[in-house]
Amino acid sequence: GERRRLNIDPDSLSPKLPKSAELKPYPSKLSVVYKGHTGKIRSLSLDAAGEYLLTGGDDETVKLWEVITGKCLRTWKMKDTIHAVAWNP
Repeated sequence: GERRRLNIDPDSLSPKLPKSAELKPYPSKLSVVYKGHTGKIRSLSLDAAGEYLLTGGDDETVKLWEVITGKCLRTWKMKDTIHAVAWNP
């Protein structure tokens, strides 16, 4: 069998990435702030409907937030750092 050599430009194998300006719309300003934890947040979990958020972290608290307003609806004080939070469907 005869062998043929392929001449391929290596740059043609790389995907062409869009410029950052072409990736808009994306958030360009802060719209909601969730204030309340006094230490690092180690875990967060959004409920299935996207209405509520659970967070937990180094301040030994679990907090329930209303996503759209950023309002803390409830705080549970635990006895240790929170490493994971999750919803039970």
